[in-house]
Amino acid sequence: MQEANPQLYAESPLAGSSVEEERLTSPDRFFNEKAPNLAIIHEKPEHRRMISLKVEGYSNREIARIMEYQEAWVSQVLRQPWARKRICEELDRAGVESVEAILESAVEDSIWKVIDLRDKAESEVVQLACARDILDRYLGKPVQKTENKSVSASVNLTGDITEIDRRLEELKREEERLASSL
Repeated sequence: MQEANPQLYAESPLAGSSVEEERLTSPDRFFNEKAPNLAIIHEKPEHRRMISLKVEGYSNREIARIMEYQEAWVSQVLRQPWARKRICEELDRAGVESVEAILESAVEDSIWKVIDLRDKAESEVVQLACARDILDRYLGKPVQKTENKSVSASVNLTGDITEIDRRLEELKREEERLASSL
């Protein structure tokens, strides 16, 4: 009988693990991705560097040349489920950071545009709206006072039930009276 080879991915603890399950069911899963042949159980700093280079857009061949590894080994590292997960996380984070950078660079121009509209618009409605927007962004929107007028009555359940029973009897008698007059 042949012994299991823990270096093979299919016979490793990673096969069928929660990390692998998460990657296989993730909507962020890479199209037609290949499972690794070998299992890399312990992540090392050089693996993180490979992931970082991949996120930056380098090919496996370029990463191998930079890191002085064989291209096949780089491929095995980057096919690990934990590596794929980190690649997706870093790509998402990079996307968010680039959007934040774009918005941050547009803030000053937008402020000047609102000030310019406030000062030069022909319509007083536009001027007022711009002035309010500036104040709201700087001071925050004013607090709106709301009032809640509710009738506060003490509840006497026993008295209320007695009253309901009495009223129900009156209605039954009224119903019988009306039914007999027909």
